[in-house]
Amino acid sequence: MTEYETVSEGERELGIYLSYCNQDRKHSSLGYQTPTQFESTHPGRE
Repeated sequence: MTEYETVSEGERELGIYLSYCNQDRKHSSLGYQTPTQFESTHPGRE
């Protein structure tokens, strides 16, 4: 586990990770699309 010097440093790293998960990382449960791609091709689905 990573320890951060400050809360803001941890928040920044968390934001980078969440951006990666939603915009770059492909998910098998979404047909190997990113969540952003899936959302744009399946409007109105939740």
